[in-house]
Amino acid sequence: MQTKPRILIIDDEQDIIEVLSYMLKKDGMDVVSAIDGIEALKLLNTEKFSGVVSDLLMPNMDGLELLKILRKNKNRVPFIFLSGNATPVDKHDMINYGAYEVVHKPEIEKIPDALRKLFKYHQDVEKMINPGSEAEDFLDLLNDSPKK
Repeated sequence: MQTKPRILIIDDEQDIIEVLSYMLKKDGMDVVSAIDGIEALKLLNTEKFSGVVSDLLMPNMDGLELLKILRKNKNRVPFIFLSGNATPVDKHDMINYGAYEVVHKPEIEKIPDALRKLFKYHQDVEKMINPGSEAEDFLDLLNDSPKK
């Protein structure tokens, strides 16, 4: 029996969490939510998720800071940003640190499809990566390199 994908939604706007939760549950996913990066980091350190959908700008810890911490700790959880005000520099940084996609907040209906594509992509990448493999060493090198 295949288990449902488990998604962590991180946003400081409750309305966004509710709409996304409804959409993703309707699409057959389990949903957990957090209101900022600090709460999300606690969840990500103790629970397993199939993917993350995160706002960029939030109080306490923003989404990019969270992603940087995860990648530094070699956590490769699939990550999608949802942002209403990301600059081109922000988008570059999000992708540079391993976000799969950046979706603009007015277009949240794109999230379920983006997650399905992300799951397929992540599954393919994980198949290629074996502990100690060149692919894993390369990803570690990318995650450890200074970002510009």
